[in-house]
Amino acid sequence: MIRFRRQRGEPLVLRLTTPFALADIEIASSLRNDLGGAWHLAATVLDVDAGLFELDAGVDARVLPAGRLWFDIRFRRFGENVHTLTFRLDLLDDIAAENTALTDRAQYNARAQSDGRVYLTREGDMLDAICQTELGADALAPQLLDAHPRLAELGPVYPAGLALFLPTRDRLVAPRTRRITLWGRA
Repeated sequence: MIRFRRQRGEPLVLRLTTPFALADIEIASSLRNDLGGAWHLAATVLDVDAGLFELDAGVDARVLPAGRLWFDIRFRRFGENVHTLTFRLDLLDDIAAENTALTDRAQYNARAQSDGRVYLTREGDMLDAICQTELGADALAPQLLDAHPRLAELGPVYPAGLALFLPTRDRLVAPRTRRITLWGRA
């Protein structure tokens, strides 16, 4: 298992070595997640005799999801598989960088602090549950999502320690709801 910490959008480049020389070896590699997503990695041999090569996700690194990923690497010589590796990669986003970006984007200044408060997420928090418990209505989630544009990039379940600005209830627009009963609209 490899743990790799990166800031969102940074390149994903790994340098690896093999116990064998890479003369006449073709390397094919990809990353996959448990949900069926797959991303191709470009492989470049850096030192044939030392077995040193580099895997680069290229532009796909921007969209790689944080979490558990699986590396698949195939070494082929003259069309025959020489060696196959599969190992786990835990891709961790730099929470500090995410917090900096979110706070910059939401403009947490002295005035904003007096108009609300900062909520730090716990592992597994979801926006609608945060809105329900902290603001009293899960229907306020779209407004908070609009206030934190990069939040959608993190997916529905948040890591621990993410800073969210929760405005006071009077700063939010009350959601319009219509009740429907068996006998007509209420």
